[in-house]
Parts: sequence; C-alpha cells; structure tokens
Amino acid sequence: QGEAKDRKVSVTDADVQKSFESQKKQSFPKEADYQKFLKQSGQTQDDILLRVKIDLLFSKIRNQVIKGKDNVTDAELQSFYNKNKSRFSTPETRDLLVVLTKNQAQAKKARAAIQKGQPWAKVAKQYSIDQASKSQGGKLANQAKGSLEKSLDSAVFSASKGKLVGPVKTQFGWYVFKVTGITKATTQSLDQAKATIKQTLASQNQQKALDSYITGFKKRWRDKTECRKGY
Repeated sequence: QGEAKDRKVSVTDADVQKSFESQKKQSFPKEADYQKFLKQSGQTQDDILLRVKIDLLFSKIRNQVIKGKDNVTDAELQSFYNKNKSRFSTPETRDLLVVLTKNQAQAKKARAAIQKGQPWAKVAKQYSIDQASKSQGGKLANQAKGSLEKSLDSAVFSASKGKLVGPVKTQFGWYVFKVTGITKATTQSLDQAKATIKQTLASQNQQKALDSYITGFKKRWRDKTECRKGY
C-alpha cells in the first residue's frame, strides 16, 4: 500500500467490492460454503477485502512497471530466430505399413505373403505382434525421424517409397515394412515466425522489468524498515 501511495496508484472501495463479489461467486456459489471457509481459515471478511485490495493495487503497479517494455527490435527478432531455428522446424515424417514378428522366420513368412499379393491388413492380422498397428491394418502414420527404434528408424528413413523392406531386426522383434507416404521437413521463415517470436520476447522483456522492479521494491522497503528501527 505504501508503494501504491508513492506511485499515486489507488483503487476505490467500489472496485474492491466488485472484484470481491466476482471472486466469491466463482469460488463459493453457496453462501454457506463461504461462511464455512471463513470459519475454517480464521479470516474475517475485512481480511479478505484487504487481500483483494492489495491484489488490485499490485495489478495496477505491475501495469505501470511493464508499460512500454514490450517493444522488440528487428535485430532481437533475427537473433532469436537464428538461435532457435529448430523451434520453427517440422521434421520429415513417413507413413508406414508394418508387420512386427517375434522372429526372423515369421517375418520372412509375412514378407512372402505380402509379395504374393495378400492384403497387408490380412498379413498383419496373422503375423504381427504389435497390437497398435495390427488393429489399424498395419498402418503406422506420421512417424518422425528419430521417433522409432534406432535400427528401424535408420531403415525407414533410407527406404524408397513403395518398396517392401525387411526383415529388419530390432529390440522388439523383426519388422517388415513399406513406406506409403513422405511429408518433407519444413522450416518457417522469419516472416512466418515473427509474430510468435515477438510475443515471446515481449513477454520476456516485461517479466525482466517486473523482476527487476520487485527486487528493487524489496530493497527499498527493507531499507525503510531498517531506517525506522534505527529511530
């Protein structure tokens, strides 16, 4: 309250009452619940109103402190983009048809069945031990590079679209697969990412200003307290 006075910031009793009623209605739809809260917490309504007042004062002080701190220069935008380009990149993904078997022999049988023209869903149902892809007819969609088991990942992202590959040994079993779709990796340009970056940097600048203010605020009022004690 002393800081608010120094900054010529104030709130009216009407502002406090309005905020109090809104918060009370949201937290305690029933008056009995509110009265129970007061009893259990040991607080009075005046205590609550004072807390609401302090919150409103702090909100106004905060708005003063961060005002104008959301400015971001083009150089700052460019620097952030260069250092965080991976944030604005989407890796290549591939859609697959897979069959996972317990052993190489089963994988070879599954591959032979596919080569003979049997539907992938039928082969997956008969041979696959991977319930997730099996229930989808062998489909495994939108797999990003690095998201699969290491040996399978390497095989998948070096395979040509439409080619039957396998058996490939992994820690989970033996895979036979086919790449059915490829979505190339993309990276947003600075212009495309500018709005997101600006919002991020503006928030950071405002937070820095607020943190600096709070640190100074604590020091000022600690010094004042010590000064009063000196007297």
